[in-house]
Amino acid sequence: HVVANGRGCVRISFYVLTLLNILVMAVEVCFEESSDSDVVWIVLDTLFVVGFSVEIAVHIHWERKAWLRRGWNWFDLLVTVLSAVDLWNSIDGQSAAMQVVPALRVLRVIRVVRLLKLLEWLQEIYAMLISMMQTIMTLYHLFVVLLIGIFVYGILMVAVIGHDKELRDLQINS
Repeated sequence: HVVANGRGCVRISFYVLTLLNILVMAVEVCFEESSDSDVVWIVLDTLFVVGFSVEIAVHIHWERKAWLRRGWNWFDLLVTVLSAVDLWNSIDGQSAAMQVVPALRVLRVIRVVRLLKLLEWLQEIYAMLISMMQTIMTLYHLFVVLLIGIFVYGILMVAVIGHDKELRDLQINS
C-alpha cells in the first residue's frame, strides 16, 4: 500500500512537471523576441528534458516489459527526444542542423500534447473529450450526407430545368 501511494505521489509530481512545462512554454512564447532571456529558457528547457527523462526511466523501472506496450510511453520518449534535439540546436545557435531542419522548432509545440496525459488522471474530462469527439464525427457524417444531398439536388435540377427547351429562352427581368 505504501508503494502504491509512493507511485501516486511520483505520478502527481510528473503531472505537475507537465503543467509547469506548458506554463513555461506559454510564457516563453510571449517573450521569445527578447534574446536577453535565451539562457533562462535554455536552462528551464534543460531542466524539463532532464525531468521528463527521469519520468521515462521511472516508468521503465516500474513497468519493465509492459512499458513497451503502452502508447503513451512511446509518445513521451518521442517528445523528450525531440525536445532534447531542439534544446541541442538552441544551444548550438546558428548550426547547420538548425538551418537544415527549421521545422524542428515547430515540433516543440507537440509538447503541449503532453497535457492530454492528464486526462488519465481526470476521468470526467476524458469522458467529456470522448463525447465531444463522437459528436464531431456525427456532425462530420451529417455534413457529408448534406453535401451528397446538395449534389444530387443540383444534378436533378440541371436535368429537369437546365435541359428543358421551353425554359432555355426564358428571360427573367429584374
